[in-house]
Amino acid sequence: MRSTLFIALATVGFLWNCRPTAQQPTPETSAPDSWRQLADVPAGKPLLMAALNGKIYIGTSANTEVSKQDILAKLWEFDPADRRLTARQDFTGQPVRDFTYFTQGGKLFVGLGQGDGTSGLIYGYSPDFFAYDPQQNAWQNIASVQKSGVPNVLIGARANGLNFRDRGLVLHGTYKANTPTTFENSGGATYRPADGWKPVTEKLFGTTPYPTEPASLVQYNQAYVETTHWGGFACTLNDRIYIGGGSLPSPSRWGGYQPSQDYTTYLGSRIMWEYTVPEPDAPTGLTMVLNARLETPSGDYNLSGSRESFALKNKLYIITLAGDVLTFDGATKRWDKLTNLPGPVLAGVALGEKAYFLTANAIVDYTPK
Repeated sequence: MRSTLFIALATVGFLWNCRPTAQQPTPETSAPDSWRQLADVPAGKPLLMAALNGKIYIGTSANTEVSKQDILAKLWEFDPADRRLTARQDFTGQPVRDFTYFTQGGKLFVGLGQGDGTSGLIYGYSPDFFAYDPQQNAWQNIASVQKSGVPNVLIGARANGLNFRDRGLVLHGTYKANTPTTFENSGGATYRPADGWKPVTEKLFGTTPYPTEPASLVQYNQAYVETTHWGGFACTLNDRIYIGGGSLPSPSRWGGYQPSQDYTTYLGSRIMWEYTVPEPDAPTGLTMVLNARLETPSGDYNLSGSRESFALKNKLYIITLAGDVLTFDGATKRWDKLTNLPGPVLAGVALGEKAYFLTANAIVDYTPK
């Protein structure tokens, strides 16, 4: 559950050739800490990967041209049991990039995003959301955040999507409001078919990372600049929400707070945020309470630009912009890296007891230790 992939395939191909120690997976390998190659990747650039009802769904572009390779068009179903890849119903929404997605109730939800320049969308953003039903092999347009009139939530593109409890969440992201300027959104919205969209707010102050209420607007803005990630990863692990990667807001639009470039780089590359949701969903929405600021062990664990993550066996798996896979243990707070990767990884998802990944050439699975 996360936002759109943006790793350039040309770069990935280069990185693949630069990994002389990469392990080439074989169908026979199934021991712990091992990889198996299951099938070739589908045509087009991969833009989403999700697990539903024992199968894996992969969304791709239909065109490899640079200007169109990030536009979602095709949907594929992969069955790990027989390793069969099947084309499913094409995405029926307007051509968009920078969309967000999540799974909920046995369906895949895809929406928002930025237009391709030809769709005539207001300020280039799509207000629509679509639900894909694997049983019917069909997409259905549902009311979006904007069309539902959720107060104080403006999300256009690059939002972080995830599943939390029995809801889908769409967090952060960017938007425009009657101006060409792009703004960053804090908070977000939560969705459940029974009651539609509700706002998500974030409690930052009076927490461990920010123990006191801000004494000035500068301190208030500092907290929101540091914790707001658009186009990043978001994932649930042990009923907690983790957010990081992607990009940080521009401090110039938050008034008075001007961190150094080194500090901004450090925040984006080394820091992940942990949230709790101590109260049940209220009729008015959901509140995320900031719980911890988590630092990677070194610059070799670089979260900058990371947009893909998933949880498996008490660990969070984060796919970096370079195609590495970092792991974070929710109990011990220990960071680690997967080794012997079969090439740079583009996307991943958990299904059953295994992790499934896309590389430039193959769909592979990984059996954890």
